[in-house]
Amino acid sequence: MAFVDSRMEIDGGDGDVDDFQPAFAGQFGAGVRFALTDSLTADVGYRYKAVLNALSLGEGGGDDHASGTYETHIVQGGVAWMF
Repeated sequence: MAFVDSRMEIDGGDGDVDDFQPAFAGQFGAGVRFALTDSLTADVGYRYKAVLNALSLGEGGGDDHASGTYETHIVQGGVAWMF
């Protein structure tokens, strides 16, 4: 579950949009970790996050709502030292 907070100012304040909608969300991740030494490891990973069918507000917030998907792709790396 995600909560999408839409805020948009329209030409001097007439018909401003400020809406808060729930939407379905999910994520998927994968990665690998490998040893460099007995106490040092390195890792690389990928994560995909999405908010599905989130309400996208049109000008003035009237009946011109449309749904859309917001997506992110994240690649990350790391190093860990074990005592």
